[in-house]
Amino acid sequence: MDQISKKRTSQYEKEVQSKRRGERNIDPMLQTIAEKLDIIEIGQRRLEAGQTRIETIHARLEAEVTRVEAELVRIEQRLIRLETEAAQIKEGQGEVQKAWKRVLALFTRKSGINTGQE
Repeated sequence: MDQISKKRTSQYEKEVQSKRRGERNIDPMLQTIAEKLDIIEIGQRRLEAGQTRIETIHARLEAEVTRVEAELVRIEQRLIRLETEAAQIKEGQGEVQKAWKRVLALFTRKSGINTGQE
């Protein structure tokens, strides 16, 4: 019997709600419009959340680009230093070879060794 009264109460509430909605012919149209507006509002919130995520990702990408650019500058500076060192080493090697030839020339003159080179 308790279940029967619950069902009657529930059914009565449904009837009251449907009467409220159906008091005029305009109410069902307004209900449809309200539902569509709710759908649009939900879609708008999703778009805003998506926009926020896009902005967050964009900011992260900009930070990463800045970091990579700074790393590239450091690499370029290191490359310039290495190229300078390589040029100095090459120049030094040429000087060493010239000095070595002079030492050999002096040694051959003093010792009287004929190397066959002139």
